Amino acid sequence: MIKDTPKMLPKMVSSKDIQVSYKRIFEEALTVNEPIFVMKNNSPQVAIVSVNYLQDLKDRIAAYEEKEALDTLSSYEEDVEKGRLVSLNSLGDLLDGD
Repeated sequence: MIKDTPKMLPKMVSSKDIQVSYKRIFEEALTVNEPIFVMKNNSPQVAIVSVNYLQDLKDRIAAYEEKEALDTLSSYEEDVEKGRLVSLNSLGDLLDGD
């Protein structure tokens, strides 16, 4: 699982480093469990991450989206129970409801 710990600076390598030392950099990506940014002209171009790190991110996003959907559904159900929602059949119904 990805740890939520503060980080100093992200790991960065140059595109030249990738050409020369890709095996070492790939191994590091497997062990550091965080992105390694590949820089070109002092600008990040891509990030190298392990498959496990990527799957962790995808799992966390899915869990967040599921929680948001459940919270929205719960809020909707509460609004229905408390009568805070009304049925409208047309835009006119909305405008006439002033």
